[in-house]
Amino acid sequence: MEFIDREREWGKQTLLEVLSVLQAIEFADYSEKTREKALQKLSSAVKELSRKDPTLENLLRLGLYTYAVELVREGRWEELGKLRRV
Repeated sequence: MEFIDREREWGKQTLLEVLSVLQAIEFADYSEKTREKALQKLSSAVKELSRKDPTLENLLRLGLYTYAVELVREGRWEELGKLRRV
């Protein structure tokens, strides 16, 4: 049970970070400049995490950041609503 609680906490923290980046794009009316900055920030997080040991926490965080990168690259803004409900 303790493991599940820790995993949930890791996910929540990272999800809040990812959502804040995605919401910044939304607030900027999906401008190209904001999308580029968001991609840089998210990709930087992926790069940093991929250099660390593959712990469950790091892999969970990598998955969330990578998912967000794909949402931004493909302009799949409808998925943002689904991500908020996670």
